[in-house]
Amino acid sequence: MTGRPPPTEGAAQLYGAAGERTSLAWQRTALGVVLGSFVLFVVSARLGVIALGTVAVGVGLTLAVVSVMAFPTGGNPAAAQTRNSWAQLMILSAAVAALGLLGALAALITLLAP
Repeated sequence: MTGRPPPTEGAAQLYGAAGERTSLAWQRTALGVVLGSFVLFVVSARLGVIALGTVAVGVGLTLAVVSVMAFPTGGNPAAAQTRNSWAQLMILSAAVAALGLLGALAALITLLAP
């Protein structure tokens, strides 16, 4: 016995639950952005800036739809290879950046408001 796995084992068996952990991290980040966007909507409604809240809710809803339709599930390695994970990463990164910018704008409005 050399300690190496038999050649019949696939990559999914070699890496264990790495696919599941990665997909859970993507889903957790997307859920955080969706919840953050709704919190930002409540803050902007209290500030009286409904346009900012509307944009935040738009980002959250768009990401929610995209995450349900396109984010990896981690269950089937063959199906995960057919998806374009780079595009999914860019969508999630853009949503996180948009939420950060909207939050910074809300903070500036709070600081500059008389």
